[in-house]
Amino acid sequence: MQNILILGNQLTLYIGPLPDIGQHRHSTSALCLGLHAPIRARGDADSPWHPYDQLFVPAGVEHALAFGGHPVAVLFFETQSRCYQQLRVRYKLSTDVLSAAAQIASDWLSGIEGLQDGESMLGQIVRRLLPEKLESSPTDPRVIKVLVAMQAQPQYNFTAQELAASVCLSPSRLSALFKQEIGLPLRRYRVWLRLRALVGFISQGLSLTEAALMAGFSDSAHFSNSCRKLLGIKPTDILAASAALPILFSDHL
Repeated sequence: MQNILILGNQLTLYIGPLPDIGQHRHSTSALCLGLHAPIRARGDADSPWHPYDQLFVPAGVEHALAFGGHPVAVLFFETQSRCYQQLRVRYKLSTDVLSAAAQIASDWLSGIEGLQDGESMLGQIVRRLLPEKLESSPTDPRVIKVLVAMQAQPQYNFTAQELAASVCLSPSRLSALFKQEIGLPLRRYRVWLRLRALVGFISQGLSLTEAALMAGFSDSAHFSNSCRKLLGIKPTDILAASAALPILFSDHL
């Protein structure tokens, strides 16, 4: 399967080789699938290593991963998203420990090879993982207006008051409506927007520092820290994995 990176706002998919990753915690949950070899993983530093064909890593759980440079598929879930909540409930996934995720069929990547855009690929994966829970696009015109403003200027620190005033709502009402329609709080959505914007700038030939500033991060270190906090992976581990790594985006997943 071709190496690829798809950035959404609820899901991020990376397919390709990864180096070993030492003890860490991150704020997304991840479904990891070994494509050519099992993934070795452990919990805390005193735990033994175990091989996994497929592994579910809950957010906030200490762990280390030994990928050995082999190709893997890692599907990251924003934990405040609808997709994640549906996945966790459907498969009764533990949020406290690493698990083999044996109840999740390992063919969730099937059918994406012939698709051309990130939205369709992530949609196909969601249909395989959650066949009875199809995601829909936001329909409330006030949320759409806020989305357009944030997407047009991901580097700008819109306040909740500014966004709410632009659609004649109170900040609390907008926050609740946005979470209901998008599946993420406003602030978390802005982090994903900036991450996506930065990757897009890099794909256009900008340096990491230039892209970080353009996307609204204070510097490349700020971006790297944000990326590691979200995904538990250094951005260079992904972006340097392949000089020709295709990068796609998804607006609704």
